[in-house]
Parts: sequence; C-alpha cells; structure tokens
Amino acid sequence: MYEELELEERAEFTDPEIRRSSLAGVILRMKSLGLPEIDEFPFLDAPSPKAVAEGYRTLREVGALDRERKLTAYGREMARMPVDPKLARMIIEARKEHCLAEILPIIGFLESNDPRERPAEKAREADEAHAAWKDAESDFIGILRMWNALQPFRDERGKWRRNALRKFSTASYLNMRRVIEWSNVVDELADAESAHLKRGSGKDTAENAYPYASIHRSLLAGVPRQFGLWDRENKAYRSASGGFFAVFPGSGLFAAPKRWEWVVAMELVETSRLWARRVARIDPEWVEQVAPHLCRSVYGEARWDEAQGAVYGKERVVCGGLAVVMGRRVHYGRVDAKLAHGVFVREGLLGGGLRKRGKFLDFIDELREEVGTIEDKLRRPAGVWDEDAVVAYCEERIPQEVHTAAAFHKWLSEHEEVLIAGLRAMVDEQLQNHGVDGLPDEIVHEGESYPVYYRTAPGERDDGVTIGVHVDQLPKLPEWLPAWGVDGHLRERVELILRSLPKDYRRVCQPIASLADAFMELWAFAPKDGAIGVVLSDFIRERLGADVPQDAYDFSRLPDHLVTKVWVCDDEGEELALGTDVAELKLRLGERMRQRFEAAANEDLERSGMSSWDGEKLSERVATPGGFAYPALVDEKGSVGVRAFVSEAEARESHRAGGARLLCLAHAGEVDHLRKKFPIGLMTKVELPRLGVGGTAIDDLILLAAEGVVGGSFPRSPDEFRELGKSRRGHWFDAAKVIGATLDEVVEVLEGIRAWIDEHRADRNLGVVAADLDEQLGWLMRERFAWRAGYAGLCDYPRRLKAIRSRLGRIKSLPLTKDLEKMQRVRRLWEPWHEGWNKDPENPALWEIGWMLEDWRVAIFAPDLPCPVKVSEKRIEELMR
Repeated sequence: MYEELELEERAEFTDPEIRRSSLAGVILRMKSLGLPEIDEFPFLDAPSPKAVAEGYRTLREVGALDRERKLTAYGREMARMPVDPKLARMIIEARKEHCLAEILPIIGFLESNDPRERPAEKAREADEAHAAWKDAESDFIGILRMWNALQPFRDERGKWRRNALRKFSTASYLNMRRVIEWSNVVDELADAESAHLKRGSGKDTAENAYPYASIHRSLLAGVPRQFGLWDRENKAYRSASGGFFAVFPGSGLFAAPKRWEWVVAMELVETSRLWARRVARIDPEWVEQVAPHLCRSVYGEARWDEAQGAVYGKERVVCGGLAVVMGRRVHYGRVDAKLAHGVFVREGLLGGGLRKRGKFLDFIDELREEVGTIEDKLRRPAGVWDEDAVVAYCEERIPQEVHTAAAFHKWLSEHEEVLIAGLRAMVDEQLQNHGVDGLPDEIVHEGESYPVYYRTAPGERDDGVTIGVHVDQLPKLPEWLPAWGVDGHLRERVELILRSLPKDYRRVCQPIASLADAFMELWAFAPKDGAIGVVLSDFIRERLGADVPQDAYDFSRLPDHLVTKVWVCDDEGEELALGTDVAELKLRLGERMRQRFEAAANEDLERSGMSSWDGEKLSERVATPGGFAYPALVDEKGSVGVRAFVSEAEARESHRAGGARLLCLAHAGEVDHLRKKFPIGLMTKVELPRLGVGGTAIDDLILLAAEGVVGGSFPRSPDEFRELGKSRRGHWFDAAKVIGATLDEVVEVLEGIRAWIDEHRADRNLGVVAADLDEQLGWLMRERFAWRAGYAGLCDYPRRLKAIRSRLGRIKSLPLTKDLEKMQRVRRLWEPWHEGWNKDPENPALWEIGWMLEDWRVAIFAPDLPCPVKVSEKRIEELMR
C-alpha cells in the first residue's frame, strides 16, 4: 500500500536495464572489445553521468583500469570472466592466494539468491536452524559451513540426491531450488577455473583447514573500499568514505561476544540507517596488500638510527579516510632523500650519532669545545656557536644523496681536508667579533701556573671563574690572589667593590665609573703583588688624596659569578676541595698536604730499623715542592728511624724521642739496670700505674733519664752522638735519681690537691674552682705526662703543683672573689686553648702554649713562687692567633 501522490509521481514506464544496473561490467566489456567510450556511445537510452562515473570508480577500485582509464592486466583478465567485475577480481586474487576451492562457493552464493528461508510463522525455528552455520568472525565462513553441510547429499558424480536434499532443506529451512541454483553457479565457475583449481590448494575444505587470511584478502580485493573501523564514540563503523555503517542484525557478527575493530562488508544497504550485510573481520594491513593503488603513504618522525647508520621514520598508510597501517618503520632515504640528508647532518653527523669516528668528527668536537669555552668566558651560553650555520655548511658541501653512515665515510675519504678547512675558516670569521683577551686560560704568579675554568651555571657552586690548584701548589697560592679574578672582569669587579663602600667613602670616589676605568687601565694585564683592597686604597689615595680603609669594601656584594672559586685536585685530577677562602682550604687540607710534603721529603731521606746511627748529619730543614720539611730521628721502640716532618715542632719532639731511644740502645747495660732498680720511693712505685691518664711506664722514665744524661738536646750528627754517648755513660743513675725524687714530691703534693677537689666538687661556691683545677690537672697529668713534659719540664712539676697548693691556701685566707677574678682572666685564654688541645692532643705546638698558660697561672695565683720564664697575657694571645 502507498499513497496516491507517490503513484502519480512515478515514471509511466520502468527504466531500461542499462539505467538500473551497475555499468562496471558494461564499461569493462566495451573496453575489451575496443568500442568507443560509454559516454560517447549512441545508446537509445543513455545512462546517467552519475552511473557512468560510478562504473569507472568501481573498475578503478578493483584495478581493472589505471588512472588514464586504460585496461590493466587485471582488467583484460576480468573482461573474459562471466561474472561481475568485483567477483572476478576476487577470483583472480584467490588464484594468487591458492584458495579458489573456498572462494568459488562464496562467489556462487553471492551470484545466486540466498537459499535460506525464514517464514514469519516459523522465524524462531528457522533462526535456530541457520545458527549452526553462523560464525562470530565471518559471515563468509558461515557460507562455507552451509556449503559443506550440503555436500553429503551429492553422489560420486556430483549429482544431487534430491529426496535426501529435500528432507534436509525442509528441516534446515533452505529452499532446495535455490540450493541447486547455487550449486550450478559454483559448478560453472569451477569448470571455468578448472585449470587454476588443479594448481590450487586441494579439495580439503574442512572447517579447521579454512585459510582465513587468504579467503578474506581475496574477498577484500573485490570490495576494497567497503571496510570500516569501529568508532567507540559513535558506536558504529567508520567507513573509508567517511560515513558510518552498522552490522546487520542477521549477521553472525551482530551478537558476537567480541567486537571486531576492523571489518569488510560485501553489501551496504541503506534503510533506516546504513547496514552492512555479509561482514567479516579483517586485518587492516590486507587493504594495502590487495589495493595498493587506492592507498597513499604519509611519512614522518624521521630520526637518525645510530645502530643502522641511517635515517628511519614512521609510515602511515591511508585508504580513503582510514589509516590501515600505523607506525611502520621505513628507510627515509628511499622516501625523501633531501629530508633524510638534513636529518643525517643534524642528528648523525653533528649530533654525535656516528659510531665510526674520524679526523673530521674529532675536529667538530674540538671546535665545539673551543667555542663552548669562549661562550663560558663571555657568559653567553649557546650565544657564539651557530649550529644552524654549521648545519647549512655541511648540507651545502655534502651531496644530498649522502644520508647514511656508510655513504658518508666513503665520500669523506676524498673530501675530509677540504671540509675541515672550510669549516675552520667559517668559525674563525664568526669568532672575530668576540674578544677574550682579558679572559686567560691560566694565571701565572711567582713561577706557578694555575689553570682557569669558566662555567655559566647560575646557582651552581662552580658558576663563574674557578682557579685550578694542585694540592702541592696550595701552600704557595697567596690568599689574596683569587680576589683579583681575571682581567676581563676587573673593571666590573672594581666598580661593584667601589659601590659597596659606605656613603661617605663612596662620595669621594665619584664618578665611580671613571675611577674604575682608570684603575683598570693601570692594573689590567699588570702583575699583581698584593690584595686588591690594599692596592685599590693606595690607588684612591694617590689619585684623589682620600683615605679609604681596605676593610671598608664589602666583597660580599659581588655577584656569585664574580666571586673567584678555588678548585683543589690531586695527582689524578680528582677534586679534593672547592671554595672561595684560600686560608680555609689550606686548613681543611692541612693534614693531606702534610702527608704529601713529608712523603716527598722522605723519598730519599727516610730510614728505618737502625740500632746505631751512621751516615750524614741531619739538616735542620730540607726544601720540598710544598715548602720546607724538617728531618728528625724517630723512636720505633726496638729501633730508630729517620724521617722528615712538615711541622718543626713535631720534628723537634720526634728527634728528642729518637735520640733518647738511640742512647738507650747504645747503653743497654745501664738501661737494664734501671729497668730493674729505678730509684723511686715505695709510695711512688705503688702510684705509678695510676699516675697520669693510663699510668706512667718505667720505659718513659728511662727515656727521660736518657734525656737527662745528655743534659740538653740530642745531636744531629752521628759522630757527635757517638762522642756524647761515650762521655755521658756514667750519668744515668744521677739523672734517674733526679726523676725519682721529682716524682716522689709530685705524688706527695698531688694527693692533697686531689683530696681538696673531691671535697669541694659539689660545693656551691668552690665548685667552679674545683672544676677549673680538674681541667688543669687533666692537662698536667695527661697520658705519658712525664715524657711529654721532658726532663727539665718534669723537674718543674713540683713548683707547678705547689702553686696550686698556694692558691688553695689563699682561698682560705682571702675573699673568694679575688680568686674568681683571677680565674676569669686565665680562663678567657684557657678555654679556647683547652678546646683546641682536646681536638688535637698530639700537636706539640699546642703544648708550648699550654706550658706558657701554666707559667701564667703560677704568676697570677702564686706570685710568691719563682717563675723561670717571663710570660704575659699579650704574648699568649699572639701565639694563640
């Protein structure tokens, strides 16, 4: 039923066949017969231009015509086949894929009426029967399943057993007549393709043997633009033409458990929407394989591949509006030689991507380093090196066809020198406008050369100028030298220093810019011989007649890059320290420098294991790369050695111990006698294990006796030592007797002092005095106190202890405040010294100050006792500085 208006609008007569059918087959046949073009042929009822264009488009898609609408080899072959050009193209592709046995039943089905029936009253039963042949991946596999299900009803000659076929068709809701028509079409196609079938892939069409890819590539070849990609947003398949279609509900893929991303559709029918009928899953890359003429490639992401030594990129193959291949790796030189050449130059040649090195590549690195140094000197990172100019130079001189490592090295073997010379000339021309005369690579001062490093890295610890100093050079580096920086920064540095002055001083220096210019003219490139602050003040005084104190300049106002750093390294060039204060660096690395200087001094001097002394006289000092070292004897307990020390005080103390040990070895009989019967009192002998920290050893007392035997310092000559040993052999007991008597007196006086300290340690008023005495005794009675005091020093111990006892007597008879006032005076110097001594108790230089502090205590707290050495508060302060 339809409306009357629709009836009236219809044509009076049915359109001729040529206006209602696809013209692809007609055009193909006319082309093969050599007839005129279809739009020039005198038809009684000419087809519409749209239909003609559609026919040409179809033939172009299946590869029957080329771009000039001329027959291709495929087209000539398809013209001889009795089927639609699309189906003919499928057959040709199936020949190549060796799957004709599977394709022919499918094409026969497509050329015939669908044998499946679905009566309205039996729709559910029909769907259930047909479901046995459905496939979740491909409706065409379903057709093959149906075809295979029908084959048992044919006899050996291929004739149908009609009764059995009728029963099966009825039960399966198939139209037997259409089944036979389908079979006849397949048989006709098989006869036409018999020659190819014999060369094809056997007769086995069991389901597990279906060549899925081959079958569907063949089908896709006939409809190469009827595929789609699932669009999640629109919940439909996007076609190659840009529209959308949905899978028809009757397809096996409609209710499949998995949604296939790519599908091909044999038919697209538009009703309420565009439906795809007879659908199958495909691999998108098959489109390119069967219809390359419909695809175009888009290339990008060209990158240098160091391992392959060539430029590679990504290829995207597009058919219609869909990308069927994504990210395929391609050799870019075969795609775009010019672009590949540019990438090779930038990333391979200049980007460090060539594995094989050579003179030219080494030259590039050296050139970059040279220019990079200039950029750091000028604080213009990437401001001098013109990468684009170098790239342009290389692109211009290296042929465009050279875009691989192999091709480049082959070409370079004949052009390397010319390439280097041209690039050198170009860079030299660029550098002419960048003066770096005042930015040297090294600073030379008093015969020592210090390398200078430049770095532009704001916020980093080595930003700006850094002077390199070997650890052996550090003692010779003047503490004031880094403050001068380099001459290229002198004007800027001086102007900033002048502007840091307090207002009154700054006023007399006006105009500051002119004053800085004048100072630079005088001192730039001139030898530096003093601190910049002193020199600048002298300059101002001479030029302006004004006095500006050198401590008025605020160097902390200088920006970080103008604060010269000092980098100290070892023999391997490894960093030992980095800082801006040379004095602090010398203090920090003092022990390492001491060890190195001693090692250098001892290289030819050091001896060990001597029981007697022979050889040359020991010099008072010897020169080393780091300064003077001081040779001395060394006590090795059972023997004696010789080595040099950086510290004169350490050398003096070591020579005392080594000399004493050497005399003991020379006078073994006397030493053995003293070890058995050292002349000390009974009480002292009992107290020796507790006398001083760790007790007092008889061996230390014997060494002290040896010092007493000599009666002064030990000789530095072997001959003098031997003479002294002979002349003083009989003085051992006398020296030991003096030591014993001294220790007896020390034990006696010390007992009373310790008793007073213990009694008043917790006293509210006298506790501070007890604590002070505790510290004093901790120093006096330290480990090995007797030996460290020396023969003369130990003999003075009773006086020092009696001074303490005298102080305690005065506390009883005089107001405590007087003692506390004296104690405050002493402790002002004592506390910093005591802290330093605790940190470095083996430093003889600190012992000397300690003895002076002790003599000062005697002078303040016990003025009635004699003091053999005159000491003063000022003298102690000077030594402590």
